[in-house]
Amino acid sequence: MTARCDINGTYDLLRESAARHCERDALVFVPKGSADESPVVYSYADLLRRVTQAANLFCRLGVGPTDVVAYVLPNVPQAYFTLPGAEAAGIACAINPLLEPQHMVDILCEAGAKVLVTVGPGPGGELWQKMAAVVGEVPTLATVLRVDLGQFLVPGYAPGAGDAPKHAGRTVLDFDRACEGEPGDRLVSGREIRATDIASYFHTGGTTGTPKIAQHTHGNEVFMSWGLREFLGLGPGSTFLCGLPLFHVNGAIGTGLGGFCSGATVVLAGLQGYR
Repeated sequence: MTARCDINGTYDLLRESAARHCERDALVFVPKGSADESPVVYSYADLLRRVTQAANLFCRLGVGPTDVVAYVLPNVPQAYFTLPGAEAAGIACAINPLLEPQHMVDILCEAGAKVLVTVGPGPGGELWQKMAAVVGEVPTLATVLRVDLGQFLVPGYAPGAGDAPKHAGRTVLDFDRACEGEPGDRLVSGREIRATDIASYFHTGGTTGTPKIAQHTHGNEVFMSWGLREFLGLGPGSTFLCGLPLFHVNGAIGTGLGGFCSGATVVLAGLQGYR
């Protein structure tokens, strides 16, 4: 494997892949995991644009290089927009939706989360009520961004329907609608990411108590992605089924960035890590 000295962070990794594989399928989402349904498909150009818009939204919400964007989401495309988008703006913090509320509070407080991306009310939105017991207990949290699952589960459903301006006293915005208003061609922050910058927080399993936070640097995630590509021989034309939830390192990095840095197609089938 040849090292690249000009790729310092995960955003650079995605930008390079989009330049090489612009119109190839990067992400295919099959919401119910059925062969009979029409998939939602994002090209590499689409993926980079959505990640860039998410990063710019987080920046507008006051997220800087040392601030934390947490996400509590099932396996939906927005999780793949949020993770590298949060890393481009600040630090991403992945949280298991099935954790007990107090464990979520502990992780969010320890991380000092400033923004939370989670499932909104409506179809498939049971998690919204669970998060009501969490959000109000995190003093650093200023904004909640909600992802409307109805757009994937209900034919003809209008995304973002039903306003919810406050949640446990925090400002609430619809994630997709808020992202649409952001530039998708550049990072407005002008941030230059270093390989030693912290990219993400992933929590441990918590089998011996409250989950602990493990830090990843940008260089660490880039190296893991390259290593997976070389070990498995991934490349354009490869198809990679994401079988693990996106709060898990394998789902987020292994079958995420590892696939994307190779020009492969990553497939999400069903709402894993949620129910």
